[in-house]
Amino acid sequence: MNNEDPQGYLGYYAGFVSRLVAFVVDTIVTVFTVIATTWFISVTVNIFQISNTWTHLLNRYPMLEQIFGWIYNPLTGSLVALVFILLYYSLFLTLLGQTPGKLLLGVRVLTVDGHRVSFGRAVLRTFAYIICMVPLFLGFIWVLIDDQRQGWHDKIARTYVVYAWEARPDEHFLVRLNKRMQRLASFRAAKENQSNH
Repeated sequence: MNNEDPQGYLGYYAGFVSRLVAFVVDTIVTVFTVIATTWFISVTVNIFQISNTWTHLLNRYPMLEQIFGWIYNPLTGSLVALVFILLYYSLFLTLLGQTPGKLLLGVRVLTVDGHRVSFGRAVLRTFAYIICMVPLFLGFIWVLIDDQRQGWHDKIARTYVVYAWEARPDEHFLVRLNKRMQRLASFRAAKENQSNH
């Protein structure tokens, strides 16, 4: 499938449930990754006794205490997790047009003119999730009432979420249907001819 779809909109606008399930999958992936990374760092620090090395460094260089205090601050961890989530959504949308959750559900994000999402637009769209969440997730629920199934984050970033397959009829089916219709028309014409004679 092409990464760009100039106004073909592939399989047309993705519904609320498909988008919700994709979001849940992506949330699980990001949360698991943050937890696994935190655990890995903790185990690494314990195995290699890095805290003892840092204590030794602090004894020799007291000015490092502020740096270590900033590194171990929970606010710093939250900021790193936020940056990770921002990059997760933005990079996947820029490179593939789909996050892993969207890939699993068969949906992709395109600009309103049918092209691939740029990194800047992907970042804007991801930041706009906050606006969607603040009024009791109304910005996401908006997908249910919008004709193009756009949430507020889609409207802000000027994007659509569409099904990732091409929405065109099966040509083989149409050929078979056309042949059957022609045979039926021929049969009716022959029957009409017989009744006239």
